Amino acid sequence: MVLWAGDGSAAAGRCAARLRHLGGIRTDVVEIATLARKDSRKAALRSGRRKIVHRVDEHLLPEITAGAIPTTSIRRTVLDLCGRRDPHAESCLDGALRSDLETVGSLWLYLEQEWMRGRRGVAILRDLLAPRTAGQAPSDSEMELEARRRIREEGLPQPIGQHAITLPFSEVHVDLAYPQLKLAIELDSYSWHLNRAAMERDRERDNALHLLGWVVLRFTWAMLRYDRMYVRKTIRDMHESLTASLGPL
Repeated sequence: MVLWAGDGSAAAGRCAARLRHLGGIRTDVVEIATLARKDSRKAALRSGRRKIVHRVDEHLLPEITAGAIPTTSIRRTVLDLCGRRDPHAESCLDGALRSDLETVGSLWLYLEQEWMRGRRGVAILRDLLAPRTAGQAPSDSEMELEARRRIREEGLPQPIGQHAITLPFSEVHVDLAYPQLKLAIELDSYSWHLNRAAMERDRERDNALHLLGWVVLRFTWAMLRYDRMYVRKTIRDMHESLTASLGPL
């Protein structure tokens, strides 16, 4: 299979799920995800089995795990199954969570990557994760306390909570703010990802704040809980950059 498909290829979909013993899937189909162009392959696949080949982009590469048979990562496998509306997607997700091969938080972080926007399968996987997240995501007030802890750990001054800013169309309140620096920090609960209307409104509000010279940093509950160093470093670096650009007071 690897010789036939070439570099940048991996077992995918149901084939990958079977190799990883997820969801009780049994299939003889050879399913491959590959970056290679069809005319670039020289070897032939002679297994006699039916094959399915998915052309994918460069985002596949970090999701290939090494082994005797290169295979898509568990998170990519589940996402691909969701994208194809495979009836085994949910059982594969539950199998990965039960076996601690993935966590709800790590999957949310995966979906929050910028290149995920509009990708097939993302909405379905979000819907599957939502009921499995209940009880794990903090409340808005708990998220604010968590963010303040990260800021305190960096030795930065504490920001103002629920700071009011007048926009051309309304007055808004940002979760945390450094008004002198025009730095706003917004905290999104996991339910924010499930409400497209709310997401669109927040994008519009962010754009309006940018036009007024504000820098907006947006963090999700998964980032606060599972990627704390990223949160700390991003706030610190932006605070230092804006302070330096402001010059001596």
